[in-house]
Amino acid sequence: MNTRKRLAGAVLGVAAIMTAVAVVPARAAVPVSAWTQDGHGPGNTAYNPYESALNLGTVGDLRLRWTATPRPGLEGCETTPEPPLVAGGRVIMFENGGVGAREVRTGRRLWLETGFSYLGKTLAVVDGLVIATETSCHSQSDYEGTITALDLGTGRPVWRSRQSGTVDKLVAGSGVLVTHGFCHVCDEDRNQVVAYRVSDGGRLWTRNSADLAGEVVASARVLLASTNGTFGTQAVSLRSGAVGWRSGRAWSALSSTPAGDRFLARGDAGFSAVDSRTGKVVWSVRSTVESLSCDGRRVFAAGPGLAAYGVADGRRLWRRALAEPGRPVRAGGLLYATGGRALAIVSPVSGGTAAPGRRFGAAVDHVVVAGGRLFTTDGRSIRAFAA
Repeated sequence: MNTRKRLAGAVLGVAAIMTAVAVVPARAAVPVSAWTQDGHGPGNTAYNPYESALNLGTVGDLRLRWTATPRPGLEGCETTPEPPLVAGGRVIMFENGGVGAREVRTGRRLWLETGFSYLGKTLAVVDGLVIATETSCHSQSDYEGTITALDLGTGRPVWRSRQSGTVDKLVAGSGVLVTHGFCHVCDEDRNQVVAYRVSDGGRLWTRNSADLAGEVVASARVLLASTNGTFGTQAVSLRSGAVGWRSGRAWSALSSTPAGDRFLARGDAGFSAVDSRTGKVVWSVRSTVESLSCDGRRVFAAGPGLAAYGVADGRRLWRRALAEPGRPVRAGGLLYATGGRALAIVSPVSGGTAAPGRRFGAAVDHVVVAGGRLFTTDGRSIRAFAA
């Protein structure tokens, strides 16, 4: 009898241990510090929450590590150095009239795909693919746009899809790519919004006489604006195109909150925080704005100068004079903003100077911060700084 009790106790003990082991949750992998769309990701926040290596304590150690000055391509069909993308140990940029990848540490070219005619201004890296758009250059009749997906590792084309009109906007999230095209030679339905599966380029839905009202995804929705006056703004499902809510106002989404619960949108008299699930206006600011960024606590606005507002109530927290500010970028406890071709590095809390920025040379547009590195462009070259 004692033996039976001991065996039963042992079995129960093993079962308890196995149960205890089974309920221990696996430690989630820390997301990599990357920059996969022009505004960092689908929310277009210009905020990299995963950057920890480059911060106030290390920004002073940055040194110029490499410079790339790509050829622009054929005359009249040139591409110019836009801020690059960073993913998978590669820096993705326009190069020689095509798209190229360079090794992030050294700038060594890894691949170059030049089989394009005239590239659009926006690239995206989604699910291991580099998404580029183009139209025929110098053509008097063929204004169809082409969306091409290249393998991030090799640069080889994976799929191509065509749509009416030149593709001038795109945003991707949750395996879906949404684009806007404008047809210069069409009599009707000149504007078209099309959603594609990222995996194979298959069409998911199409809306005619509509514009993509901002390259921003929030709550798995994008905003559409009517181009024929039939509606103001609609929030539609990224995957199905179904309308979630409507508004009579004409919104243009410039960013979102990192949580995706609000669109940060420009309107007739300033900008507002708009609930992404209901369309309700949470707060508004009457101020001219060119670009918006958000780190979850503050909204950073570039317009006449640079200012920060509380994300909860829109109350202004600070303002700083800055000539012709580019889009502010938030990463690693710092806020970066270009102005007058120089770089300002300031505290996101107070707006005060956090580190000297002029030693990084001329800088326009916006910087990219990823993987402990700072990337700038002067309109001709891409420069990479690292400790």
